[in-house]
Amino acid sequence: KYVGTLTVLPYKNYLYQVRNGHNIGLLSRFNIKNRKWERILETDYWLNTLTIDGNGNCWVSSFVGLWFVDQNLQNKRLMSPLHLVDGRVFETEISTQFSDNRGGLWVGTVDRGVLYYHPDRFKFRNFGHSLFNLPDTRKISVRCFAEKDGSILVGTQNGLFRKAPNSSSLERFNAIPANSICEMLLKDSKQRIWLCTQNNGLYCFEKNSIKHFQNPAYCLSIFEDSNNRLYLCTDKGVGLFDPQTGIYRLATASSGNVPAFAYQLIDFKKDMLLGYSDDGLFLYDCRRNTTTIPDRRS
Repeated sequence: KYVGTLTVLPYKNYLYQVRNGHNIGLLSRFNIKNRKWERILETDYWLNTLTIDGNGNCWVSSFVGLWFVDQNLQNKRLMSPLHLVDGRVFETEISTQFSDNRGGLWVGTVDRGVLYYHPDRFKFRNFGHSLFNLPDTRKISVRCFAEKDGSILVGTQNGLFRKAPNSSSLERFNAIPANSICEMLLKDSKQRIWLCTQNNGLYCFEKNSIKHFQNPAYCLSIFEDSNNRLYLCTDKGVGLFDPQTGIYRLATASSGNVPAFAYQLIDFKKDMLLGYSDDGLFLYDCRRNTTTIPDRRS
């Protein structure tokens, strides 16, 4: 019924998971202590991404709008259609979301630009297609966000953009090629910002400099573990990345096949990460740089 895992997020004593099937979606969580699953939300359409804010509330983007589920799982609300501060109302697919340091929520859409939502105001402000300064014929699909020096970075399938604090529009980040298909933005413990792209490799923003790592070219996500080591998920699998040398060591399989198209890693236990790929969930041994796909019957 549910064949694809989209997101796995740890929060307190739970692992939250978003899965999709044939025109259906599921948000559930796994209690690490009693090892039981709990279904939170089931829909008859696809879900996209999951974030958990500082209060423990879940925000889930979807094909029809944005879901909010409070920390006690009592209040479940679909925001669709979206009501804008200028009185407009529209429906659109939500592709991703990001909570900033001021309590606001940045929402990326498939074709309607960027929305900003503040919980105290209960309405969205739209930064539409025209504010990206792109030709009308080119669609804007927003894929990821990050915060840098008070500005919001917006990753799209047409490169990287920046929204300055007092600006009403978005300007292109010209140091990144306009054809870059952005996949993920991450701020690490050293305050560096990493940009993963599907076609131009990996970029690192550190203070006023930008460093480009061309290998691997197809980079889906980056993860920093509790020991400040960096790992990359790519179309070939997963592995350890050294930011000083730029060397990427692709993991080998301790048993079975290497998971192709690895999408995400999270902390699981000491020297062990949990990830998901096209082959489902897998375990990554940080010390041995090896992967294992668990027996689905276990």
